[in-house]
Amino acid sequence: MYYIFTTNKMDINSITFKDLPNAYLEAAKRYAQAKANSEMLEESKKSVIATDASTYEGSEALRDRKARSSQSYKDYLKVAQQAKQTELELRHTLIALTMKFDYCRAMQSTERAKMNLI
Repeated sequence: MYYIFTTNKMDINSITFKDLPNAYLEAAKRYAQAKANSEMLEESKKSVIATDASTYEGSEALRDRKARSSQSYKDYLKVAQQAKQTELELRHTLIALTMKFDYCRAMQSTERAKMNLI
């Protein structure tokens, strides 16, 4: 059985500057979980192929080819693809949160500079 962590996409535009650290921490935890899941699935790839191959007879190449065309391996590939997609989406969420933080900080700096000019 394979588990998939969903991204539960957050609306980055609705996050205030004050809430950014908590939102970043939450996204980072979900990203770490998704990355671990994706890596675990990648590591289990050979086990899935070997398990399927052991059910077939013939040369090693023939068993490997049959295992890679089996339904269970196709199911595994779908789950692995979804896990990788979730990982990448969460990674880019972290990047977007960092960009929002930098933007907000720059805007606050600009506002402070404007006040000094008045």
